[in-house]
Amino acid sequence: MRHLNKTFRGKRKTTDVLSFSYQKERFLKGLGSPDGEVVISLQQAKRQADRAGIPFFDEIVNLIIHGLCHLKGYDHEIGEQEASLMKKVERKTARFIDQGYHQWLNTQPKNLSNTMLQESSPSFQGKIPDDFLQPTKKSLKTNKGKEHSS
Repeated sequence: MRHLNKTFRGKRKTTDVLSFSYQKERFLKGLGSPDGEVVISLQQAKRQADRAGIPFFDEIVNLIIHGLCHLKGYDHEIGEQEASLMKKVERKTARFIDQGYHQWLNTQPKNLSNTMLQESSPSFQGKIPDDFLQPTKKSLKTNKGKEHSS
C-alpha cells in the first residue's frame, strides 16, 4: 500500500484506502462500467479497528464507504466544508448498510452459528435512493480523475 501511495499520490507513507477513478477514461463513460477501484490495506484497517475498539469488519465497511465517496467526487482534503459533507454522506451510507444487514440477519434461522452467518452473503432488499452518494458540482469540477486516500 505504501508503494501505491507513493506511486500515485507522491506520499512516502502507508494509508488505509486508495480510490482510483475510471471516469477519466473516455472509452468507459456511459457503458455501465464501474466508477473505479477501491484498494484497502487490511493491515492498516486492523490497526485502526484495534485502536478504535471496533470490529475489523466494521472498519472494512467504513473504508469501503470512504473509498466509494471518493469515487463519487467527494474529497475531505480540500476544505472543512467538503470534509463535513463527505462525513455526512459516509454516515448516511453506513446507516443504510447497517439497516439492510439487520434486515437480512432477521430473516436467518435463529440456530445458525456465527461462523455460518459470516460465511453466508447478505442480499439487501429495497431500492437505493436516487440521491445516494451524489457528488456536489464543486466536487465534480475539483476531483475528476484524481486518486484519493483517507
